[in-house]
Amino acid sequence: MKLTFLGAAETVTGSMYLLESGDSKILIDCGMFQGLKELRLKNWEPFNLDIDSIDGVILTHAHVDHSGRLPLLVKQGYSRKIYSTAPSFSLAEILLKDSAMLQMEDAKDANERNYSKHHPAKPLYDIEDVQKTIQLFSPVKFHEKFKVGKFEITFYRAGHILGASQVHITSNSKSIFFSGDLGRPNDPLMLMPEAPIESDVIVMESTYGAHLHSAEDPVEKLADLIRELKKKQAVMMIPSFAVARAQLIIYTLYQVFEKYPDLKIPVYLNSPMATQVTQLYVKFLKEHKLSKDQTVEIFSLPHYIEYVKQSVKLNETEGPMIVIAGSGMITGGRILHHLWAWGKDSDNIILLVGYQAEGTRGYDLARDQRVLKMHGGTIEIETKIEKMEMFSAHADQAELLEWLKKLKNPKKVMLVHGEKESLDILRSKIQSDCQFPVEIALPNQVIKW
Repeated sequence: MKLTFLGAAETVTGSMYLLESGDSKILIDCGMFQGLKELRLKNWEPFNLDIDSIDGVILTHAHVDHSGRLPLLVKQGYSRKIYSTAPSFSLAEILLKDSAMLQMEDAKDANERNYSKHHPAKPLYDIEDVQKTIQLFSPVKFHEKFKVGKFEITFYRAGHILGASQVHITSNSKSIFFSGDLGRPNDPLMLMPEAPIESDVIVMESTYGAHLHSAEDPVEKLADLIRELKKKQAVMMIPSFAVARAQLIIYTLYQVFEKYPDLKIPVYLNSPMATQVTQLYVKFLKEHKLSKDQTVEIFSLPHYIEYVKQSVKLNETEGPMIVIAGSGMITGGRILHHLWAWGKDSDNIILLVGYQAEGTRGYDLARDQRVLKMHGGTIEIETKIEKMEMFSAHADQAELLEWLKKLKNPKKVMLVHGEKESLDILRSKIQSDCQFPVEIALPNQVIKW
């Protein structure tokens, strides 16, 4: 076997790996680079492979940093199958359409305002490319072995988000296991990640390889913040990812109001994409911990905001209230006009509940850098900034090590999907705690076994 690291090497985004055995070739993930401009520019670089020679694409899960360049691959000629679990297929359809719409809107805006270096500005891909991509999906069940060329492939649960998978691949008595993005063993909604399968090579994510999540009770933390909101008649804005995070926040708020009924205040979910994703929790009941009745009751909590007109009107509504809106890193979406409307009031709160990549507004706010560029100008944010890291959908350092220790003797562990500090610290911990051969994957590195 031969593996080439085409993305998510020494960075978190852009997951993509080329696996070869004899004349068979498959791609594992085809994700978009996000964050700093130097990373985003990589999305425009030609694929470092012969697209016609690819026998199939394996998608670990639907997040755009794993799926976001699939339509570009199709646009450039890929026409064979894309294999994923059924929930990943449903999620990918939502996320990829949204990705295309955002790019088309950005290109249109750049052309109207004439601020692009490229004339005319073009999207990476459009809705038509996404429709062609969706037609190539071939859903596969967890634990169901399937063949692509000379490879035998099996999906195992990764937790993390609906449909997220770890992938075991064998060919000619050689084997490799991809962790995908690992969820948390004690996630309130998602099923826990399954144990890894003994393999020659382990490709392991490292997002929180240098970090331990807070053990603070999210119910009590949110309750304290809501008490403050009620006292000041204020607004709490929660920039949130549409997938998994928005649903976990709604679930936790439901718990708060069950425990402290006097704290109940209006909650608005102002994210059409998050609304679509929430509906999938009813469709895929076996993919999470809630019963059908619990799912329906809990997700009836928020007021769902669909139209832009409603979203704008929300800015005129007085607190106390909670508004959950995209995007999670404040790179776009409806959270921007809420920040513009409410960001100057020091009584209001911005609650950051997810990973904030460098180069995003969320990253700046997390570091108390309060002057943000948006809407063609700048705004100084004067609201209180709070963080709740216990909402993460990624395993932390201790949970990653616990997962890895279930293996006996891999020949090599390759670390991906992490920033430099996370990679370095996790490598040291694996060396000291597991004594497994481990290295940090480099961009375009090739390994053979």
